[in-house]
Amino acid sequence: MIGARLADKGQLQAVALMFLTGTDSEVPYEHRNYITALLSLENALRVTGMTLIAAYSSSQTPVVTGDFLTTQGAYNGFCLRKKVHRITSNLAVAWTGTIVVAEHVVGALHRRFANESPTANELQQFLTSFKDGHFGTVRIELIGWIFDGEYRCFRWRSDWPQELFFGEPQYGGTGGPMIEAMLAQWRNVPFDNPARHVLQSIGRLMEDEVERHRNRTERFGFGYEALYGDGNAFTYVDDVLYLFGNVYFDAAGHYLRPEIQPKFFKYHSLSDDYALLQIESYIPRGGQFFVQIDRHLITPVYESWKARALAQQVFSASYPVPYDAKYSCFFINIVKDADTSNPQQLTHITYVSASIDSIKPFSVLFKPVSEEEPLQGELSVRFPPREHLISVYEDAIKASS
Repeated sequence: MIGARLADKGQLQAVALMFLTGTDSEVPYEHRNYITALLSLENALRVTGMTLIAAYSSSQTPVVTGDFLTTQGAYNGFCLRKKVHRITSNLAVAWTGTIVVAEHVVGALHRRFANESPTANELQQFLTSFKDGHFGTVRIELIGWIFDGEYRCFRWRSDWPQELFFGEPQYGGTGGPMIEAMLAQWRNVPFDNPARHVLQSIGRLMEDEVERHRNRTERFGFGYEALYGDGNAFTYVDDVLYLFGNVYFDAAGHYLRPEIQPKFFKYHSLSDDYALLQIESYIPRGGQFFVQIDRHLITPVYESWKARALAQQVFSASYPVPYDAKYSCFFINIVKDADTSNPQQLTHITYVSASIDSIKPFSVLFKPVSEEEPLQGELSVRFPPREHLISVYEDAIKASS
């Protein structure tokens, strides 16, 4: 993982003035953004990567998903690595376990099958060629999907290398039980686009990253990515904006107001090897709102020569990470008794909007002042219709009574 902070230290003397507004918001928030890039490169870390990984089917579409967090690294007590890898167009894997073993095994898969379309038998022969005890007491597990005339879900363990297990679904890591429970809620719900199903679960997981970070105590999280099979090749659920909000109701059940949470996440897959996660945090200071931008280049578990050059590019203040996105995921908490001393979360709802949708439940719009000053402008968020949010509240009240 390579990390950079575009923060308020002013070393690049780049100043941006933006506005954040939400529906029913009377006063826009003003903030100034002073940008500097702090580039730090890690050495290869020999640490245990506790994680969340899953391989499952959504409306008969194969999906592989995973987080970015590994523990006890050199970056604020943790480091970040890609857990999900598209090895070839027909082979997608996710790993959990010890990084040094994952580096060896996933890297070997990548080298062995680069520019090929392996069969299930070829994958089995390769993975089962590792000898029992080859890695000593450290281990990893691989889960994933391979397309060989049909999609087949699998699991492989380095401490039992002589067998490749087929069957779905597969879950792994400390976060495996959580995503398994989430996916069970939508098991029989049809989705016209598997990306929408994936983002329902990832949006809920990402909400924990806004403030509470409870998942990190279980050693998974920070960010997530996913691949799905579209019949021809595995494709990343790419170019995603995550935003979060609260909608408040008083003790009598009257709608009060919406509120934007002061943190946005933007995910982008740069290639099979890299991903970019940008986090924008709005911080009150001296009557204004300053934005702190953190960009994280998520590197593969195996060695890659592209990292430094790519980091110099994406950590440039001029590198565009726009609010426009192929998918936007809006997680909203519905809060009751907001006019009392004991407000409570009643329920939550996740909206997923695609750029091709003719009708969108919400919208995010950023208007830059000029091409010369792409960070200066106005950002506005339109919440879903009030009538719909009221019906969500009323349904949740009925369900809880």
